[in-house]
Amino acid sequence: MARRGGGRLMLRNLVLCLLLANLLVWAWQRWIVPPDAVDALELQGSRAPELVLLAPAPGRATETPAATCLRVGPFAEAAEAERAAGKMATTGLPTAIEAESVEVWVGHWVQVPDLGDRRTANGAREDLVAAGLADAYVVRTDSGFKISLGVFRDLDRAERVARMARGAGFDVVTTDRTRDGEEFWLLIGPMAGPGPGLAGLEPAGDRILRTEAVACPATGSDSEAGPNSLESAAAVAPTPE
Repeated sequence: MARRGGGRLMLRNLVLCLLLANLLVWAWQRWIVPPDAVDALELQGSRAPELVLLAPAPGRATETPAATCLRVGPFAEAAEAERAAGKMATTGLPTAIEAESVEVWVGHWVQVPDLGDRRTANGAREDLVAAGLADAYVVRTDSGFKISLGVFRDLDRAERVARMARGAGFDVVTTDRTRDGEEFWLLIGPMAGPGPGLAGLEPAGDRILRTEAVACPATGSDSEAGPNSLESAAAVAPTPE
């Protein structure tokens, strides 16, 4: 019986100790800890993690994608490019003309080379004319003389003339004939979304219309060339000194 009474006493003392500890914690939060600190402790346990946005580092500019333009051409003549630019004006997109220095292909040049002196070349020309090649003429070169049999854009015609000259007993070469010139391109844009329709812009002759996406030139304060940097090259006249 004494042992059973001692157990009850220990249990009662444990319960009293727990009650006293709870009272001390409540009194500490109530009268000792400031209210703001209590609220902060409660929020810290209940608040979900937040996403923190970091500001860009000072002095580091944000990069923006370059505006997109469309380069269309080439056109052999400035007037042809201007007509195409007029058609593009109906789309509402800014359009400029760019001139580009190039070697313009003229055709297939059929020749009889390496004829030495003029007398030999003149005699060869007479033989070629007698063989039906009336357009043959003598050309002086750095190393002597040769005979031109014509420049042909059509390869079949060039090969037919070459066969006639070989039939008359002459060696024949065919090379590409070029000249210095200009070709013209449309620069369309800046633009967003799909590009404009290009129907009706095809160049004259056997040229093939090519298109390529390019970065738009800088304009305004970003351009050293000034606001007229996209002006049509065909419309720019030299300033008299």
